[in-house]
Amino acid sequence: MSRRKRGNSTELRAAPASRRSGGDVGGAAFIASADARLPQAAASSSRLSTLVCVVLIAGATVAAYHNSLRGPFVFDDSYWIVENPSIRHLWPIWDVLFSERAISYGGRPVVALSLAVNYACGANVWGYHAMNVAIHFLAALTLFGVIRRTLSLPRLRDRFGPAATPLALIATLLWTVHPLQTSAVTYVIQRAETLVSLFYLLIIYCVIRGANASESSSKRSKARYIGAVAAAVLGAATKEVVVTAPAVLLLYDRAFLSGSFRNSLAQRWGLYLALVASWGVTVWGLVSTRLHAGSVGFAVSEFTWWSYLLTQPGVLLHYLRMAVWPSGLALDYGWPRAQTFGEIVPAAALIVGMLGFTFWAVVKRPVLGFLPAAFFLILAPTSSFVPILDAAFDHRMYLALAPVVVLAVSVGYVFLDRRLSRPTATGAQFVVRRWAAPLAALTAILIALCSATIKRNDDFRSDVAIWQDTVDKRPQNARAHNGLGDAFKDQGNTEQALAQYEQALEIKPELSESFLSLLHILSAQDRLDRGIEHARQVLKSQPRNPQAHNNLAGFLAAADRPDEALVQFKQALAIDSDNLDTHIRLADFFFHQGKLDDAIAQYQLILRAQPDAADTRNNWARALAAQGHDAAALAEARRALEIKPDLAPAHLTLADVFAHQGKADEATVELKKALEINPDFAEAHHNLGFLLANRGKTDEAIAHFQRALEIKPDLAEAHNNLAVTLERSGKDDAAIEHFRKAIEIYPRYPEAHNNLGALLSNRGNFDDAITHLRKAIELRPDYDEARKNLDLALQRRDASVLRSSKLLPGLPTSAGKSKSP
Repeated sequence: MSRRKRGNSTELRAAPASRRSGGDVGGAAFIASADARLPQAAASSSRLSTLVCVVLIAGATVAAYHNSLRGPFVFDDSYWIVENPSIRHLWPIWDVLFSERAISYGGRPVVALSLAVNYACGANVWGYHAMNVAIHFLAALTLFGVIRRTLSLPRLRDRFGPAATPLALIATLLWTVHPLQTSAVTYVIQRAETLVSLFYLLIIYCVIRGANASESSSKRSKARYIGAVAAAVLGAATKEVVVTAPAVLLLYDRAFLSGSFRNSLAQRWGLYLALVASWGVTVWGLVSTRLHAGSVGFAVSEFTWWSYLLTQPGVLLHYLRMAVWPSGLALDYGWPRAQTFGEIVPAAALIVGMLGFTFWAVVKRPVLGFLPAAFFLILAPTSSFVPILDAAFDHRMYLALAPVVVLAVSVGYVFLDRRLSRPTATGAQFVVRRWAAPLAALTAILIALCSATIKRNDDFRSDVAIWQDTVDKRPQNARAHNGLGDAFKDQGNTEQALAQYEQALEIKPELSESFLSLLHILSAQDRLDRGIEHARQVLKSQPRNPQAHNNLAGFLAAADRPDEALVQFKQALAIDSDNLDTHIRLADFFFHQGKLDDAIAQYQLILRAQPDAADTRNNWARALAAQGHDAAALAEARRALEIKPDLAPAHLTLADVFAHQGKADEATVELKKALEINPDFAEAHHNLGFLLANRGKTDEAIAHFQRALEIKPDLAEAHNNLAVTLERSGKDDAAIEHFRKAIEIYPRYPEAHNNLGALLSNRGNFDDAITHLRKAIELRPDYDEARKNLDLALQRRDASVLRSSKLLPGLPTSAGKSKSP
């Protein structure tokens, strides 16, 4: 059947009703006016329809995300927002844009600036969520503009032009309320994805406007091209995804604007040259972070380039399935490598087929091929052969969902336009009779998607809720179990936290976060036997896993069984002598055992493999300081700060050395620098309180000890040293309370037992005092001061005489060398 070519709305209006397409009537729903043939009235109607669309998009955004505003920070939000000192000021702006942490977040200064603006407006989580929703709304408006103007271009006007506005609105609403978007909108730090998508869409929108400017508006056209370049630069300073924008734009230009690649480049070669030049910002970001410090690149341990490439077909099909049926969304998939025939071949065959069709369509049918090509290009930076630490995250589909939705809406419209009967009614009656059923179905779909998004946002209502949801959906994801363990620990639910940490280590023994958390809790509860038994059980199932041996070694070392621990470390090295994590743990083991030469040898070995490992270099400095090599320790700590200027623990090391040298002023300066970098650095507050107490500034010292405990309530040393300072101020009852708290946190703390025993002895509570003093000697047989205090307590008890003098140990002599549990 032949189809008459149609031009503009005036021609369509003059045609007989029986020959009109559904497209012109759909457009009439937005342009219904008796004076539609008049340009002024048409323009006014167009502005009104645009305003209506903006209001509808805004309403849909608010409806879908109103309950996201009360969610907490989750997952990486803590590091990039809560613990990020560089976002706590707006001036000087260069310190915000190019701080160490802004650069380490993939060279993304625009993201850092947006976080700093949030902080300046009030450091509450509600404001961060509100900005994320606002960015999502702006991206939706820009997408609406791109779709509407594209459907109105000459190459699509005949088919879609009169219905451009309603189709653009429908596609935008589906994209806006789709639950797949929650990972980018509700998870705060993923605003990097929403921001870069906004800039990506602005590039295309500006070029559409510039290309369609009249000859008399050449200045306006150039201004819009400049706007596209500015958006590209901002996008490059936001996230790497924007590097594919020039390729997507060129395909768009050829398909919808110029008709060929030659014409595109001839007409806009300067624009494309400028867009490609913006890649320099992206290159700077990658180089400055050494490919994201191990999260991206060919050195990533979890994937090789080949295994990552073979895994991505399954990931892409997962993304497409989620776009069609968004069930099973997870915060963290922990996507495993594809290894079996069934995991690789079927998915790869489907994706290769899709790519083949896309290539054919781009060559032969550019208009048809643009949307699938855009989908694959947008995902190319994360779903190709360059390995990334995590194979799949939902937020990567944020912009890539747009071509999927637009394709579905376009195909659905063409299909229905050809299949639906054409009633003899006109105007609004025609729209109602012909499109009532599809519009009702569409409304149901939008309501269902919006409801699913609201429900998904509710999963983010607490740390426990989102991690429990993740564990339920991805039970083999060790990191999810660790996250749930952290959430339970923060709630004070220790037993459930322990169970989650143990589950995480059974799945992935190399997950150091779970090991350290488990070790910390079990040490505090004096239940290390549970950790040792669990580690042995893991070793039975994974006897050749060096990390499982490392974990057992760590528990044995904490239980004061160093010889057995060393055997496990040696077995780990026998399995994999190049395992740096084993060398790091062994170095720390030697350090805490006082075997400083062995510790230094391990630190040097690690630094030969990783010269820029600032943390290891700082640990080496600590070992040198412990040996009395102050000059070398200062040099290495300063070198660590050159590598990583915001390494607050390095300032702590410098303060320790200066305190040991009797340079209290210099030590104080370094501790204040550490607190400038991280105001919530509990150990720095503790050590500063330590120095102030030794200088007689009791009130200031108490304030810093208390601040340390607000940040880190389980810092046993802060309780002990606060208690000593309180006792010196005559506040014995408060001192006893904090001594007991220190012992509750760390029962194997000999200094706290000694200090509490001495104070109780002074107050006449001899039996309790003797118990604690004997415990101090049991834990540390060479503890002469505890022996003297015990002898005195026994004499007092026997004589039943209270003496006014006492032997109370003072504060440790070296700031930063507090007696660590």
